[in-house]
Parts: sequence; C-alpha cells; structure tokens
Amino acid sequence: MRPRSHLESESSSAGQGLLLNPWEDPRGFYGFRNEGGARSGGYRDMKKQGATDSSVLTFLSQNRVAGNAAEVRVGVSTCLLGERVRYNGKHKYDPFINERLAKHIKLVPMCPEVEIGLGTPREPLDLVLEDDGIHLRGAETGRDFTVLMQRYADAKARELAQLGLCGFIFKSKSPSCGLDSVRVRSADKGADGERSGRGLFAAAVLSTLPWLPVEESSRFQVRAHRERFLERVFALRRLRVYLAGPITARSLREFHSNESFLLLSQGGDGSSRLQEIVESTETAPLSKASGRLPESLVESYGRLYLEIHGILSGAPEDPSARRRRQAEVLKRLAACVQGTVPDETMDETLRMIEEFDRGVIDRSVPLLRLREAAREHRLRGLAAQSFLNPFPEALAEFS
Repeated sequence: MRPRSHLESESSSAGQGLLLNPWEDPRGFYGFRNEGGARSGGYRDMKKQGATDSSVLTFLSQNRVAGNAAEVRVGVSTCLLGERVRYNGKHKYDPFINERLAKHIKLVPMCPEVEIGLGTPREPLDLVLEDDGIHLRGAETGRDFTVLMQRYADAKARELAQLGLCGFIFKSKSPSCGLDSVRVRSADKGADGERSGRGLFAAAVLSTLPWLPVEESSRFQVRAHRERFLERVFALRRLRVYLAGPITARSLREFHSNESFLLLSQGGDGSSRLQEIVESTETAPLSKASGRLPESLVESYGRLYLEIHGILSGAPEDPSARRRRQAEVLKRLAACVQGTVPDETMDETLRMIEEFDRGVIDRSVPLLRLREAAREHRLRGLAAQSFLNPFPEALAEFS
C-alpha cells in the first residue's frame, strides 16, 4: 500500500475536506499534461486587457432576481411534455424529459406559436428566404407572421432572462424553436429548401442569452449529447449558487478545487489560466468590511469558467478527443486513491479506465468505482469533485 499524498480520509483532516489540485503530481504517476500553451498572467492581465464582461455577471446574478439560486430551471418546448400543441394537434412526448429530468429540475414550458394566438391544429409554418431576409409564413395561405413572432420572441426572451434559466431544450425542425435544423425554402422554389435554419424564437433567446446551454430535441435523444447538455446545465447552476454566497478568497479556492478536474477534462489551456486567477487572490485587494474579492476578478473567473465549459461558444466537440481527455483525468483521480484502496482494486480501476479510453466500456463504469472508493474510505476531497458528479446521480445512465 502506498502512503497518502495530497488526498487523505475525512477522519485525518480535522473535519475539513482537503482541496485537490489537478496540477499537483509529486510522483509523476501518469505524467499527465494539460493541453495548450503558456499560462496567462491571471487577474492582473485579464483586468488590464479588459477581458471582463458585465453582461455575463448580470446573467450569473439572475438567480438573485429569481429568488432561488439552488433551483435548476430549464426551458422546454411544450410539445415535448406531451401537450397537444403542434400544428397537427399532436405532441412529441420525450420520455427522458418527463420521466427523469422533471424530477430534478423545474421545467419552464412554452410554445411560441400557440402563445402568439395560433390555434391547434393550425396550418404549418415555413421559414422563407425573401429579398429582405427570412420570413415566417403560413405554408398554405402565405400569411406573414414574422413581425408578430419577432415581437413576441424578443419580449419573451427578455422575460426569460429574469428567470435565472440554466438551459433550454428546443423542439428540433420547428420554424419557431429549431436550433440548426429548420428548413428554409426560397420564395421561388416552393417546398424545396435545406434544413440549416434557426427558428425565430430560438434565435431571439440565443441573442438575448448567448451563454445559455441549449440543445434541440433530436440531439437530446442521443445519450452523449444529452449528458453534455446536463453537464453544462449543472456547471452553470453550481457557479450561480456559489456567486449567491460570500465571494472570498477562501470560498473561491474551495469552489475551484471542487471544479478543477472537470475543468481540466474540457481541454485547452483554459483550466490553467483559471488557476492563475485563483492564485492571484493571494494579492488581490479585498473589501475591508466583508473580505469580498474585487468584482473584476469575479467577472474574469465567471466568464472564463463558462468559456471552458463551452457554454459561451457552444462549439461542437470531437467525441474521441473528449474521451481521451476524460480518461487522463480518470487516471489522475485514480492516482489520488493509490495507497488507500487495496492493490487489486486499484489494478481493476486502472483496467476499467484503459478500456474506457479504447471505447470498450462506458465512462460510467470507472466513475462508479471511484465514487464507491470515495464513499467507502470517506475521501471528502474526492467525493466533492464535480467530475465524479457532474449532475445528479439519478440522471446518470449506467452501462
């Protein structure tokens, strides 16, 4: 059995959970290196470069306006809840949303087409490319609903900004709600058109809340996309809950420590840049009355946190590259329990990680093993890692 290093059991830490640092590797056990290049100069450089964005902090503080920082609110197209509001009088019931997700979050349903006064059933709508831009028209009558929908969408998006949403699931292919799969036909080509457009309501929401995690129903049915969406939703929620409390140097270090391995798994040099900001709290000027960190430092941390999680960019990911990064982080976390668990358990855990890295088994298998080790041996620092619990365990899908 190897001696403990930077991870100890709960009983040996005087009642306090230890802070884990993914860049600590005194043994060089796996030789893991973060992707990317040089580090930034942390808080001072970001402040000097004007890298903060007050609109991001405004968004992150919406939990105070909404009144409950801990509540997770996700917008959803009403038809996905089984309500018969589609143009043909039918619905698009999603089992995962209704039977699992609804038990852990507050769903905020909306159907733009019904809310602008259209009945059910109704004539289908189309996005039509005309000389002056995209129009929303009735497929049968040609009636133009563009202005009506845009007015509603802009007003609704501003309303949603006050609710402290943590995400939105849109109905795919919908001329009001589709993200990137809506057919746009040319005025002179009849029904022909490519499915590459964005619904008018979805466009308004993303314009008002560009950092909101979003997904559309067709992709949400794919497990990998569903889990990535949930990971972003609950990452945003944890940051908002943290910002609702006292923001001191100590609290930021503890929050960042719990997030550090999940941040590292996102790739790039963002996690090391974020670590620089945390380290700069040692010299940052504090409020004499409360010990609160400077707002500019908090803004820098919050924005970079969202960027690392892909919440601001929403860029597509290479699944194989993401799996490799996750495997490297799993190896680091396994190294944390070296010397705590029996050698045969350690060997089995490493074998699981290697099989996950090769795509033989699902990530849930080594994750479950590490969770069990944290619980059995009361390893509070490990148990607190968001990488092991990126969203409620009841939403996880084990295979």
